[in-house]
Amino acid sequence: MADLDFRAPVKAITHRDVTRNLDALGYPEGWTAEDDLMLVSGAFKFSNMLSVSVALRRTYAETVLRWNELRKATVGFGEWSLTAQRALLDAVTARVTA
Repeated sequence: MADLDFRAPVKAITHRDVTRNLDALGYPEGWTAEDDLMLVSGAFKFSNMLSVSVALRRTYAETVLRWNELRKATVGFGEWSLTAQRALLDAVTARVTA
């Protein structure tokens, strides 16, 4: 039984895939690329979501909802690896600097 592996292989995450998924996701009303960057940067700096929501001047619920949307746009229901996190950060940064 040791040779059986029921895990699906993890698809490599590319910058193009993340960018395409973020384009399809769009922005909630009043939300900007800068807001996404602040959210992702704050989350990756281990700030709590309440602090991030205050900095964004959004409700906690709006902030968490957007975070979940960004995460799902990056990996779907897959593994939230460091590679995936970096791909999201790069994609939202590129949207601000474009």
